Amino acid sequence: MRAGDRLLVDFDSLGADADAWLDFAAGSGGAAPTLAMAKVDPDADFSYDYEDLAFGRIGPCP
Repeated sequence: MRAGDRLLVDFDSLGADADAWLDFAAGSGGAAPTLAMAKVDPDADFSYDYEDLAFGRIGPCP
């Protein structure tokens, strides 16, 4: 679901406290764009450690 410039990921099976924001940022100086995730609820269970995920582009989009 789009909410302004962000995308919201709704994990139905995990409960509302597991929901996450997806944030895209353009790469600078020829770098690839980045993708980061963050908890919607900052007080959510610590095991939803989305901030620790490191997404990397491995090839061009088809």
